[in-house]
Amino acid sequence: MTDDAWQTRGAWRFCIAPGRDAPGLDETLSRLPFLLEKESMPLAPPGRHRVDRLALPFGGGSVDAVVKTYGVQSAWRDRLALQNGSKAERAFRTALILRAAGVGTPAPLAVVERWEGSRLRESRLVTAFVPGLTNLRDELNRLYAEAPLCAPLMDLLQSVARAIRALHDAGILHRDLGNQNIALRRDPDSSVWQVLFLDLNRARHVPDPPPALRGADLARLDLPSDFRRVFHAMYFHGYAPPPEFSDAEHKTRAAFDRHTAWRPFRHPLREARLRRMETKPTPPLRGRDIWIWDDRSGQAIPAYTSRDRR
Repeated sequence: MTDDAWQTRGAWRFCIAPGRDAPGLDETLSRLPFLLEKESMPLAPPGRHRVDRLALPFGGGSVDAVVKTYGVQSAWRDRLALQNGSKAERAFRTALILRAAGVGTPAPLAVVERWEGSRLRESRLVTAFVPGLTNLRDELNRLYAEAPLCAPLMDLLQSVARAIRALHDAGILHRDLGNQNIALRRDPDSSVWQVLFLDLNRARHVPDPPPALRGADLARLDLPSDFRRVFHAMYFHGYAPPPEFSDAEHKTRAAFDRHTAWRPFRHPLREARLRRMETKPTPPLRGRDIWIWDDRSGQAIPAYTSRDRR
């Protein structure tokens, strides 16, 4: 709460990214609630957190921005936020580290907060809007269903593996590295994908993380088992991962699978609401349904190891 980087205006406080400050920006940020209600366009279905696109008045013009509004949290979480920073602040500072290291993430612009004593009443993260994004979850589902060819799939996995390796080498463990938090944008002139990491509020800074922590951080990736084996080799530049990496990944994946299985019982109302909002007419392919055509061998290959196909 006493960081020199923070500016205040009335009940609001702001942390603005280096090089992004401009005359009148503090006034604009203090008007964010009004601007969001009047001029924004939602980018995600309503839920605990809100994500909107907004033409943010900036330096005599405007910047195409994304504003993530975090939901109000419990008092004990607010006390943690006082010590460690709010979700918005943690995501903002992690994004600055990644951008400085050349790792992809939308450019952070500012954090906007309103505190009442020890209670965090409003918290927002403002980042630059990146057009043309998809994510690893949707792109994999598209490839499985529409273009199950080996070469484009391997190109995609190689791009993502290289980006995650750079993320970890920059000393950042994401800690929520699901497919939906890996944004993608295709380079139209090559087979390389631009990879951007989203939802950084759980990330932790660990200089040169050991293999076990790297493996645990990859456990939430949803890949068929044989593709996962290939992906791990890509992460290690073509070599088999060390045992401590594989052990940690396996144990953390099993724990996360159990955690996911119990989610409808922990949050029945939220899960029921999400099921009602589901609009996809058909579920994505899974398990034995996924086969990929390999041009080199001229045959279809399964996405899962023989053990997992039983």
